[in-house]
Amino acid sequence: MQIRCPHCKKEINLRQKYAYHAGFSNQGFLYCGTCTAILEFGTYNPSYVRLVGDKHPWMLTPEEKRKVEEDLRACACG
Repeated sequence: MQIRCPHCKKEINLRQKYAYHAGFSNQGFLYCGTCTAILEFGTYNPSYVRLVGDKHPWMLTPEEKRKVEEDLRACACG
């Protein structure tokens, strides 16, 4: 699967046969804005719960999303 980055317009080759959709599982996904890194986490992760409580990622307010992002280590690409 090939996609084009909306920011840098670079072609990205996803080396999967099929794109994966997690449905309504208790998982969250964070995507780096610079490279193709993806962070997958469970909503029962103690660090996540400490920040926003018992909430699914798709129910977070903009302020809660900011709290989660600010708590992360920087991506390996910088």
